[in-house]
Order: sequence, then C-alpha cells, then structure tokens
Amino acid sequence: TGTPRGRLRIAAPMSFGLATVAHMLPRFAARYPDIRIDLVMNDQFVDLVDGGFDLAIRGGALADSSLRARKLLDIRRILCAAPDYLSRHTPPATPKDLVHHACLVYSGAQSPDIWHVHNGADQAAIPVRSVFRANSSLAVREAARSGLGIALVPDLYVRDALSSGDLVRILPDWDGAPHALFALYPAHREQSLKHRLLIDFLVEEFAGLTSARA
Repeated sequence: TGTPRGRLRIAAPMSFGLATVAHMLPRFAARYPDIRIDLVMNDQFVDLVDGGFDLAIRGGALADSSLRARKLLDIRRILCAAPDYLSRHTPPATPKDLVHHACLVYSGAQSPDIWHVHNGADQAAIPVRSVFRANSSLAVREAARSGLGIALVPDLYVRDALSSGDLVRILPDWDGAPHALFALYPAHREQSLKHRLLIDFLVEEFAGLTSARA
C-alpha cells in the first residue's frame, strides 16, 4: 500500500541490458516517478547483497539458495550472416558445414569455440574457426552485418536486421542451446512494494517480447 518510492539498484548483463532493459526501465520510471533507478550493466558476476542490489537479471541455474528467482525469458540463439558474405561463400547446408566458414564468436560463452545447436531431438557440437571474437553479442552482430562471417546470436538482437535484410538467417531449423534468463533478488526484498512492482513490470515486458517473437 502507499506510494512506491526510493531507489532500485538493478544489475544486468551489458549487451542484454543495452538491447532490452535500457529501453524498458524508462517506462517504469515514468510510471512511478518517486522511484529512482540505478542500472548497473556488467558482464561480471555481482554479489547482490554485498553490492547493495535489489535485483539482478542473470542467466543460468540458481546456485544461491538465499535468492529468489522469477523466470523472464528463454533466450533463443540463431545462426545468421549478411547477404554479402553468403554471396561470396556457399551457405552451409548442415551444421557440419560450419567448420568451413568464418565464424564470429561471443567470447563470454561457456564454450566459445564449440557451437552447440539442436533441431528438436537432434543435437550437434560444432568446432568453429573464429575470425572475430568479442565479449559483446552486439559487437558480434555488427561484425555479421559487415559481412565478416556467420554469427550465433540471440534473436532479440537481430530482429530488426533480419527484417531489413541486413542479415539473413541460415540453417533456420537449427537453434543454439537454450538459455533461460531470470530476475534474481534477495528474499527479504519480497516485502517491498517498489520491488514487487518492478518484478511484475519486467515479467510483463518480457512476455511482450516473447509474444512479438512468436
């Protein structure tokens, strides 16, 4: 009850924060003008309690039992390349063909040089030859748009480029290994009105992203 007010300190991964969260939070701030937003974007692991964070957006399994989790999104990664690259190279017909291509690698992945892809129950682990590496998926996307090679990136980051024709999806039946994204927060934050409003807002916003992608 009452008017939500005070500061909310939020941690998010850099590329994901720039591509999605940075666009969402101003709408939350406009809806609740007495809440002050402190967004920290960093790909390094942050300790929520020691860092004074109210919430972190993070992928992977929940290891700390003192935290609560709310699932926001299933990250879907797709293979894509620029028309210019595909005009100069024979497009891959199967995942195994990726070994003959110039690949653009997100260096923050658990196994950057092995791409795990699946088509339903069929799975493949492909060792790739990286001609470009970056610790930002947005940088990988831009390298793909320049025609440098093939990228395996979250579909949220390339939706506009696919619509405009700057990028073309390849092997469309094959996706990267799934990766879930969660809102994590200390258990005691559940009693805070502004915190509950933030979580509900994020769930609503990411549900909209999922619907638009379907």
